[in-house]
Amino acid sequence: MHDYRPEISLPKTTLQKIANGVGYGVFIIGVLYSIVSLPTLPSEVPIHFNFAGEADGWASKYALLVLPLIGIVTVLALEALEKRPHFHNYPHYMNEANVRQFYEVSVRTLNLIKNGTLLIFGLAQIEIVQSAKAAQFTFGSTLVVIIVVALFVPIVWHIYSSIQLKPTKDKRV
Repeated sequence: MHDYRPEISLPKTTLQKIANGVGYGVFIIGVLYSIVSLPTLPSEVPIHFNFAGEADGWASKYALLVLPLIGIVTVLALEALEKRPHFHNYPHYMNEANVRQFYEVSVRTLNLIKNGTLLIFGLAQIEIVQSAKAAQFTFGSTLVVIIVVALFVPIVWHIYSSIQLKPTKDKRV
């Protein structure tokens, strides 16, 4: 059994660049909105929402500062993995002939999951601030749909793309 995992440099695709722009943009907007709004928020803000998008958990307004930290740590880990496709898990039939395709599928998936995570954290910040300020919900149950789409669509796409990568004859001697 061999484990063929060369280090290959993969340039970012247009999809990855767009996803990075949207993900980081929404995250930064959400965090800045929270920071700017912090002085005017009530002492307690909704911090957890049920599937209907209604607040069912409350915490100090300063808990808003923890959410971006969790997002940053998560995204830094995903970013590090995205840059190292040779660390990812692949089927035994990956070889010199198909390694680049496997890496591209894996990096694309991680990029979309990373940016989906950024999107979710950014929108959650906005939702928390809006619901604390006006006792109304900006996204409500739509946020649940966004979470499901942002996290599960890339996984389904990854599975489909991986199935399309048929085993090829190993070109190595």
